[in-house]
Amino acid sequence: MFKGINWVAVIAATVVVWVLGYICFGVVFANAYGQLAPASPAIGMNANSFALVVPVFVSIVVLAWVLVKTGSTSLESALATTFVVCIGFDTTVYAANYLTGGAPLQLMAMLAVFDLVTYLIAAVILTLLKGKAAA
Repeated sequence: MFKGINWVAVIAATVVVWVLGYICFGVVFANAYGQLAPASPAIGMNANSFALVVPVFVSIVVLAWVLVKTGSTSLESALATTFVVCIGFDTTVYAANYLTGGAPLQLMAMLAVFDLVTYLIAAVILTLLKGKAAA
């Protein structure tokens, strides 16, 4: 099922996305995030932030699998596929949370933009490192 996935690239993308999440929500936008999501634990160098590595890893594995299964071998096709996947599945969840769950629009927009940017960064890493290690 996971044939063709470069695990070195998956781990590299996971680390990059996790670090960007920490920088974004734990440093740069920490105050805004805390105001928009007061019930969420603070993102810092603690057990909560380290626990986020698991869902980030899973999402990167799924993205790598989608890129392999769709034959997205060029950077252009990987970015296009990733954009469609993120908008079609990830961003729509945030829209639904806003429309039906009463989640703050600013928070959902912040998360959706962050996810889109980091998914695209992950796609670049997965694509550029695809031939650098054995699959």
